[in-house]
Amino acid sequence: MKISIIRNYMTDVWIFKRKLSNHYDSQTLSSPLLARVKSDAEEMIYILRWVKDNVDFYPCHLLVITSGTDLLCWHWLNKATISVFTPDSEKKPRPNYKQIIIEDMYKDNINFTGFGDLNVYQGVIQLFDFGYDLSAQVLSSKAAKKLLSLANTEKFDLIIVDLTGLECVQGYIHKFGSPPVIGITAYSHPVWNSYATGNTHNPAYFPEITLPFSNRMTFKERLQNLFLHAITMMYRNIYYMNRVDKMSRAYFGDDTPHIGSFERNMSIIMVNTHFSFDYPQPHVPAIIPVGGLQLKPAQDLPQDLKKLMDEAENGFIFFSLGSNLRSDMLSEEKRKVFLKAFSTLRCKVFWKWESDHLPGQPDSRVMSWCASHPNIRLFITHAGLLSTQEAIYHGVPILGVPFFADQYTNINKAKDHGFGEKVDFATLTTEILLANIQKILQNSSRMFENLSLKLKLSLPCSSYKENAKRISQLYKDQPETPLQRAIFWTEYVLRNNGAHHLRSSSADMPWYQYLLLDVIAVLATGVILVLLLLYKLLSAVFRLANKTTKKKQH
Repeated sequence: MKISIIRNYMTDVWIFKRKLSNHYDSQTLSSPLLARVKSDAEEMIYILRWVKDNVDFYPCHLLVITSGTDLLCWHWLNKATISVFTPDSEKKPRPNYKQIIIEDMYKDNINFTGFGDLNVYQGVIQLFDFGYDLSAQVLSSKAAKKLLSLANTEKFDLIIVDLTGLECVQGYIHKFGSPPVIGITAYSHPVWNSYATGNTHNPAYFPEITLPFSNRMTFKERLQNLFLHAITMMYRNIYYMNRVDKMSRAYFGDDTPHIGSFERNMSIIMVNTHFSFDYPQPHVPAIIPVGGLQLKPAQDLPQDLKKLMDEAENGFIFFSLGSNLRSDMLSEEKRKVFLKAFSTLRCKVFWKWESDHLPGQPDSRVMSWCASHPNIRLFITHAGLLSTQEAIYHGVPILGVPFFADQYTNINKAKDHGFGEKVDFATLTTEILLANIQKILQNSSRMFENLSLKLKLSLPCSSYKENAKRISQLYKDQPETPLQRAIFWTEYVLRNNGAHHLRSSSADMPWYQYLLLDVIAVLATGVILVLLLLYKLLSAVFRLANKTTKKKQH
């Protein structure tokens, strides 16, 4: 198997050739969902996304993808020659692994904490604009040009595309002959992914990912949700996608189909959701939930860090803003808010820090994920989906400080399930932060006071920790792992020539047909015509009656 990978600030492209028979026998490899490989050459592309992390962390989105692609590589006879187009050198080089470094991708550090000062509408526009700017940078790289040159010599049978931004890279689909496409996203389930497969997305009970609403919205919340839904889709479809399409055609050629057509012609879409945490939503067969694809059992911590955590008699708190946000970019004012609150606690606090030292705190440490340790009592997080899923997997309560995108809805779901609380970054003070920390640590009797009666009755546990453990058990109660599910459906698409029978025909319908507006218009026209006819008849009858009455009077 031969693999090429391109990684940039927002995108990974994994390309590999493999030997895989068109026919599968009943014997399997070590994974029960993988058929034994025979012969015949077929080929595959992966176009995947990630966001830069600091030196001690794999980028979160890469964690989602690496879990799946590594297993696919190893289970397909462990024969792979990998070429990597990346801004980073591989931390653990592997045999048959080559790299082409994308130049100048990290010359500027982006301060995502500023997103916390934007309203939801500004945040949506900012995210789209951010994706467009990175698209221009990606397509101007030497690595992207080298990947494009492979179209003259290589042929591929499957493309797996990460759908989280950078739609511009989907132009490679056309250049490589438009083979079947699988979409995958590290976010829960963006609305445009639903529409791409013809899946139902009803804003009456499914909140936009940037809004702090539950699936039980008030009239005012439903009104706000519908308005943001409409603004988001109009901005994306009318403005953003046309800008990206213009960029795509300039790079890949005028014969490239409109960039929006690629996402509407995918065989399946793998979404990072699971019903134990995410709000229930109907799915067409082409939507495959693989929530927690990156999750794995706890690994051993470094001995010095493990010793500190083992000796934490009152437990410890872990504070991390994930991979997109950098703690060292917090303003001095906000740093003092956290430091002052932490200094009053009896338990230890471990803070993930990206630079060499925390100003004013020379003993601070930089560490990897530690939610699996039994002494952890609370995880303070930006409420990114991957961090939230880690907390769920290990059964840890969370305190969310959301900044942008799906972080608002993630922490709102955690509150609904009774294992999380939320604070607003823009108005955050030491007193507010400390009060919420103490509420979770002390299991205050007022912890669920803001929940509806139905939600209170649905929570069988009385503390944040117990509810976190309950959700963890619900998540782990699956017939197979998300990774096995992803492998099976990848193989399914390969075995069934793209498996287009899984797609709903509604994905190909114009929006007015999908909403039955043409049918409603015809019916409404018919009703109006009948009413007009009745009006004319009644008017004629009254005029005739009036004439008859006047004649009798004369």
